[in-house]
Amino acid sequence: MKSLRQISADIAHELRTPLARLKQRLEGLERLTDSQEQANLIDAVRRDADYMLDVFASLLRIAQIEAGAARQHFAEIDLSSLLRDLCQVYEPVAADGGRHLAWSVATNVRLVGDRALLQQLFTNLIENALRHTPDGACVSVSLATGADGWAAAVSDNGHGIPATERERVFDRFYRVDPSRQRKGDGAGLGLAIVKAIVEAHGGSISVTSTDQATRFQFKLATQTE
Repeated sequence: MKSLRQISADIAHELRTPLARLKQRLEGLERLTDSQEQANLIDAVRRDADYMLDVFASLLRIAQIEAGAARQHFAEIDLSSLLRDLCQVYEPVAADGGRHLAWSVATNVRLVGDRALLQQLFTNLIENALRHTPDGACVSVSLATGADGWAAAVSDNGHGIPATERERVFDRFYRVDPSRQRKGDGAGLGLAIVKAIVEAHGGSISVTSTDQATRFQFKLATQTE
């Protein structure tokens, strides 16, 4: 008998293809219509289709990670280099949004893992922090080493997460208090993907928060000696 996880993945896979076709047809209709009202309606439906495609893609990604697919692509990775490159990409993105990205990355941190997934892990955390940080404030990214190995963290200066909600931020589809949301926030799957990636690498992730700051910190077990 199939597990609930596999059934969910199958449903997401089967629905993704017709939704992609629907999106293509809507784009065709949008080009043909000469009515602004009709064009606005078509655009609204197309945005909904985009949203649903993103949800299905995320659900499939989580199912694949939890099923152990990530280990097929494990190799030794220079995590320091990966994170430095990613921070350099997001520095102008943060600046365009009126925010500042500060980063401190220790050198020569290497581990065994899936490079694409680790990049997605940091991307999700950085984008989450940027969404929740007000204009003029700062997002901090760090990769530090110590006596017990290394730890990575992403912090923002937005509205904090209430203590009663912190344990649920990694749940699928969970959305925190509206004060911590911005227009255009996703379906609530980004942090669920983060947790799945961390656990696929034998690690753990935690969140701490005050009224004006939130910090996600994690460690992975698949470190090289």
